[in-house]
Amino acid sequence: MRREGTHKVCLNHYLSPEIPWQFAFNTTTAVTWHTPAEASDSERPPEHAVLALRVKHEEKAKALLAKVNECREWNAKVAAGKEMSGSPRAPRPIERDGAESSPSAGQNQTVVCETVAGSGHEDNERQDEEQVEDFEPKANFEPVVYLEQVVDEVTGEEGEDQVFSERAVLFRYDPIVQTWKERGNGTLRILFNPNTNHTRIVMRRAKVLKVCANHLITRNMKLEPFTASQKSAGRTLMWMTLADVSDNDAGSTEPKKETFAARFATVELAAAFKAAF
Repeated sequence: MRREGTHKVCLNHYLSPEIPWQFAFNTTTAVTWHTPAEASDSERPPEHAVLALRVKHEEKAKALLAKVNECREWNAKVAAGKEMSGSPRAPRPIERDGAESSPSAGQNQTVVCETVAGSGHEDNERQDEEQVEDFEPKANFEPVVYLEQVVDEVTGEEGEDQVFSERAVLFRYDPIVQTWKERGNGTLRILFNPNTNHTRIVMRRAKVLKVCANHLITRNMKLEPFTASQKSAGRTLMWMTLADVSDNDAGSTEPKKETFAARFATVELAAAFKAAF
């Protein structure tokens, strides 16, 4: 018997012919029995156990008892047959030249016969082993799924040094509706290119890694405190750029004038961004 869901064994023992099953608890929907070797727990040796089983309907309980008794009778017949077939038999004397040999000679002859039979059995085993060694599998297993080759992804940030990197929430000012809109949250970075001596701001949205800010830092740019919200005063800084190209991934090819604001978790992080800027 196994538990539902987990399929863990909770009942496992041999149906002994000597142990009866009977109704229990003064009801006809429950049966009880005992077993000297219950082995459902594989970590412990078999042990004696008194068990009870309850079913929903009386008919099922009676059918269970009938089937158990039938199996017990069958096990009893099987056990009796094994005892009869397993009883030792006296060796028959071997006749030689029409006369019965003495028991000692018969015993010696029996030993010779067993040796001959055993040697033939060993020869058969040796032949089987040779056939197994000569066996060469011819099965051909084709791959189920072909793995794609690993391709180095080019991000456009190769050869640049990271000057600043912290998580922040980026806002963009919409001049049409004259309000601030959240651009995305992720890691705001300042990258320096030693070949061109250019420094730029790059920010990607978390998880999707889509670029939401990408522009150069020029000398005319100034960081100013964000005054639109008093809750984030001191840890939010704003700036304006004339050439943000973060929308190039969406099909736009021309730089855009944007006004950004970055909100950091603490005032210290905002100060570190201002110093790196």
